[in-house]
Amino acid sequence: MDVISGHLKTHQIFGVPLMILLQDHMPAWEAQIKRLIDIVASALVLVGGAPAWLLLAGIIKWTSPGKAIYNQSALDRTGKHSSCINSVPCMRTPKSTPGRNGRRKKTRV
Repeated sequence: MDVISGHLKTHQIFGVPLMILLQDHMPAWEAQIKRLIDIVASALVLVGGAPAWLLLAGIIKWTSPGKAIYNQSALDRTGKHSSCINSVPCMRTPKSTPGRNGRRKKTRV
């Protein structure tokens, strides 16, 4: 894309092609306008999406037993404990199935 837009210069050093990418793609005022549009668009998505996310959390809470959002402890690769917030829309309650000896056993999912 940069080759087409003219933001790339090519040179040769001992017959080897060398490409130089120009860093100033847009003037400072265009970068500021772009940043402003990014902030406004992300704020609109957050404000517009919040009611739908709250409605979804409420539906999950009313139709599922237990919590809709919960804290979970996890280990990172260095062995330190950290906590993360999870939601429960994909969890199912365990089903019971007949075992070999006729008793009902619990399966994981």
